Amino acid sequence: MEQNQPLGTAKEGRTGPTIGIIIVVIIVLILVGLYFWGERLRNAEPMDSVTNTLQEQSASDELDDIETDLDATMIEELDSDLEASFMESPQ
Repeated sequence: MEQNQPLGTAKEGRTGPTIGIIIVVIIVLILVGLYFWGERLRNAEPMDSVTNTLQEQSASDELDDIETDLDATMIEELDSDLEASFMESPQ
């Protein structure tokens, strides 16, 4: 006697593991990407001294603090950096 089996039952057994493998591969790729992104951020070039000076300024609105921050700002170096960036940019 012949057994009548639906045609789709043989394929259904293969799709579950295939989808599982695809999901695992995608998760591994995401983790590897995050690892390399973190390494790139960790090895990024440190900021220059002008940027560090600007970031260390006081948040106070007292006149003495504002004057101290203004005196600490190296305006000449900011100007030369701007000129250099204009020279490097393609026209």
